[in-house]
Amino acid sequence: MFPWKSFPFNGDFTKISEQMGPKDVHSYVNELIEKFIPQNLERYTQPADKATEQNGQLQPTIFESLDDVYIKLSLSDNNMTDIKISHTSNQVIVENILEAGKREYISLPCPVSKKGGSAKIEDGILQIKLPKNIDTQYTELTIKENNI
Repeated sequence: MFPWKSFPFNGDFTKISEQMGPKDVHSYVNELIEKFIPQNLERYTQPADKATEQNGQLQPTIFESLDDVYIKLSLSDNNMTDIKISHTSNQVIVENILEAGKREYISLPCPVSKKGGSAKIEDGILQIKLPKNIDTQYTELTIKENNI
């Protein structure tokens, strides 16, 4: 049995829980959600088809998992076949997506590997998957004292 008397709210918690009905709990949870979730949440939940182009600029949806970086772009019917995709360790270059001969650069949130990436078009959405680079190369620098 749980030692309710040692609970942080002591006996007040049991009185509160007995007095609250399901509607009270529901309204309390809604108040907490409104306080702690940002007001501009639609920016984070914007579907890919609305996120592709704004003011002539490419607006990709980028997210990452533990192993990969994903990029989603919505396509119009006229540019599905001429798209060319390439990437460096820190950016993706997409050609011919908004207009023929135009390159768009997408910065990545972390370094990615040279090999192992894939791209597919499904339901008018271009999905790019790039594996993260786990072999981070770094060089240690020595600090010299300046004798005056």
